Amino acid sequence: MNDDFEQLDDYAILGVQPGATPAEIKQAYLKQISIYHPDRFAGASPDEQAYAARRARRINQAYQNLRRRRPSPVIATSTPRDYQAELYAKAQEHLAAGRRLQALATLRELQRINPWYRDCADLIAGLEADLKPTAVTTVRTFSRRNVLTVAFGGVAVALLGWFGWRQLQEAEATRSPVATAVAEEATAVPSPTVAPSPTTAPSSTAVSLPTAVSSPTAAPSPTAAPSPT
Repeated sequence: MNDDFEQLDDYAILGVQPGATPAEIKQAYLKQISIYHPDRFAGASPDEQAYAARRARRINQAYQNLRRRRPSPVIATSTPRDYQAELYAKAQEHLAAGRRLQALATLRELQRINPWYRDCADLIAGLEADLKPTAVTTVRTFSRRNVLTVAFGGVAVALLGWFGWRQLQEAEATRSPVATAVAEEATAVPSPTVAPSPTTAPSSTAVSLPTAVSSPTAAPSPTAAPSPT
């Protein structure tokens, strides 16, 4: 009498599909051997015990055959790369993760390749509308920060000036009395003013003296007569 499992191959005995992984084959083996293990038929009829023993031997044989069998190599078939679909899937991943700027950049790259790809144009319009208020808020925040920075800087400069003025006042108050008195006297005595020089009167025109009258020419004296010898 032939058993019902004699016509089954190794995969069918274990209940797995051809090309199953070693882990799947081992799991199927443990399941089948737990069902037909002879210990489970200890209280059964002799025929059932004999059938379980033959089935368990066949399960062990199938498992050993599949373990020694090398898996058939999977022939890799080259499929054309869909770059547009990859960009769209990448943009969807960015949107799911909340990275809107990265999603917008990816969608714009996809739009340059194919402007009518799926709902690329609608997604870009929605992202641009969402990002515009964010940019305005950033500018306002930046302006408020600048105003606060300038205000705090002015307050700090004012405090430093007041502190310097206080130090100067304390230094003047602690000077010696003699130096203070000398400084006050030097400040109180006015410097002498130079009297203006009198204006010199204009010199009168010199009166020309009359020219001296030339004396008359003296008459020649007469020659003295010789005295008689």
